[in-house]
Amino acid sequence: MLNTVLLQGLIESYKWSKNKTGFYVTITQKRRFGNNTFTDYYVIYANDQLGKELEKYVLNHEYLAIKGSLTTYQDKKTKIWKTQILAEKILLNYKE
Repeated sequence: MLNTVLLQGLIESYKWSKNKTGFYVTITQKRRFGNNTFTDYYVIYANDQLGKELEKYVLNHEYLAIKGSLTTYQDKKTKIWKTQILAEKILLNYKE
């Protein structure tokens, strides 16, 4: 499937949504281009049972690897199109 992503990175922050239906994790990846280092931020979210599992995981680990779906949506306030990653599976064999 075209919108499936495998993503891993350092856990930067995490929180539950206001209505407690989704769990959000921000991860970072560093990459070098010439003499410059760039940091990319990705927000991953999970609902229901996977959200609870993701919360337990991030409390005990520094790195996160997931399989998920990349989707787009239009922000209601700004009307800007954005992307988001819905976690489908936590990949446990990631080597830190």
